Amino acid sequence: MIILALFTSGCMQLHTNIRIEPDGSATVTERLRLSRKLLDLGKERIESNLNREEALRRMKAMGEGLSLVSHKVSDVEEGAREMLTVYKTKDINKLIYASPFLSYWDHARNNSIQFELNPVYESTWYGRKAGEMRIALKRVPAFPDKAPTIPKPKPRKEGEPEPKGPSPQELQSLRGLSPVFRDILKGFEIKLSFETYNHLRAGFGNRDKRSGTRYVELLHLSDTSLDTYGYNFMDNEEAMLSILRGDLGSKVIVDQVKGWTTNRTLPVYHPWGSKAGWWLASREIYFRPSRQLFDRYFTGKTLVFKKGEKRAADFKEIGWKKK
Repeated sequence: MIILALFTSGCMQLHTNIRIEPDGSATVTERLRLSRKLLDLGKERIESNLNREEALRRMKAMGEGLSLVSHKVSDVEEGAREMLTVYKTKDINKLIYASPFLSYWDHARNNSIQFELNPVYESTWYGRKAGEMRIALKRVPAFPDKAPTIPKPKPRKEGEPEPKGPSPQELQSLRGLSPVFRDILKGFEIKLSFETYNHLRAGFGNRDKRSGTRYVELLHLSDTSLDTYGYNFMDNEEAMLSILRGDLGSKVIVDQVKGWTTNRTLPVYHPWGSKAGWWLASREIYFRPSRQLFDRYFTGKTLVFKKGEKRAADFKEIGWKKK
């Protein structure tokens, strides 16, 4: 998937928006921009990522039943080229997209998620509310329901030396690559968002939850992202060393991004799968059912609210009406 080019291709901007429609279908919009510098460097091989054939190839990796609605390539400012592609699926449950959960130790093997749509019939203490629709972000093909078990380090015996980390020479070699890597990532931005037809709330946090937003970011990284100290994230030497070592779930990265829900300058980055993750929040998004979804999932059902209160599902109480 194209999102996996994240740490290998600079001068690239990729914005992807996934929107669920009132009937349970979904629209995927990809906007990919390649700079003139990158196009000149890669010639036809790089520019082929903008072709309709490549769009159709990616579509086949997004699950069953997708169709290509539109595909347009245009010249934009400073000699860059931009592709705008729109895909459609009749059932969001069949949609598979690249995983934003970069901290998992097995991300190279498990780099896709599936969007699972379900009704909530019973309120729970951990955040679900009866009468809402739920989108769960499930990893595929392995570990679909929860994070993989990460082995805990064995306690050292008395007098046993600490395990050796990278040698000073190895670290110095990586430090020497840092300026080169930062230069490669100039102009880089990648953004993955999810949108609903009405107001949503996300179990993993949301920067705009007080405004009743319909939109939540799943991943947003760029060369202008800052760290918790207000400096450019790519200038943070320890974070850069972790990236160069391929450890995207290191403690230093997790510590730098954990305030993203209240600090707009930080990258949007989720620590699921990291041994240094400070919390494992829900990977679920909630919103009110449309008339179509209510008829499909709630008609004739009994809902269990807080404190065990039960009553029949009523669209006037739980449903969304288009204004």
